[in-house]
Amino acid sequence: MVGHATRVLASVGLIVCSLLAPAGAHADSADSADSVTASESLDAAAVQQAAGLPTISAKITCAALVQNGTTGPKGAGQPGVPDFSQLEDFPTRITSANVVGASGQTPEYCDVLGYIQPQIHFELKLPTTTWQGRYLQLGCGGFCGSINPTSFPACDQQLGGDFALAATDDGHTGGNAFDGLWAGDDEQLRIDFDFRAVHGLAVVSKAIITAFYGQAPARAYFSGCSDGGREGLMETPHQPSRQAVIGTGWSEKAAAAS
Repeated sequence: MVGHATRVLASVGLIVCSLLAPAGAHADSADSADSVTASESLDAAAVQQAAGLPTISAKITCAALVQNGTTGPKGAGQPGVPDFSQLEDFPTRITSANVVGASGQTPEYCDVLGYIQPQIHFELKLPTTTWQGRYLQLGCGGFCGSINPTSFPACDQQLGGDFALAATDDGHTGGNAFDGLWAGDDEQLRIDFDFRAVHGLAVVSKAIITAFYGQAPARAYFSGCSDGGREGLMETPHQPSRQAVIGTGWSEKAAAAS
């Protein structure tokens, strides 16, 4: 890492699309070049750190993480599995945790679904045998409102097997990426979308990772464009020094409109 501060790889241009740009719109060449540089820099940093890192296997079963609240925190009686509903500031339920078998270049992983109070839904994918102590959180786009399953692995296949990967719907369900009706008269949902969902997911994911592998992630990454770029900038002050790389893409128009 560079210095003692969280490393931020920020781009004024667009990695995928602007928050305000219509589908099919293209950034100019300068903006596009800046965006590619930010994205490639994040990948390069990840590749460099991967060299020589040992793989870490799960210490508990995937199913042991489930805590659905119907009969108390299922799994909380096992060593190393805390009651996630008691997490400070971010009470959490894990509604399902299922092993997904290896396919092609994608390794076997534990697919965790859950929500953070009041309704911040998330997905966390935990490699069962190939984790290298690293956590990658993916940003959303537009006004979010869903967890995009196509976001995974969200990076080159050479990087996809050794990361724990997470994403959130930012605390609400929307009809589409630009549906803002949910925010009309609910201040809490607006707060969650603004910053709480992204930071809460980071806190909760690290707690789940610690329970699953018996140790916290040594490095954390965030990658996002459009609204995800905004999320990355909002999360930057919360990340410990020397432990995070944040790659963001956020357009000048989106920044001016916020």
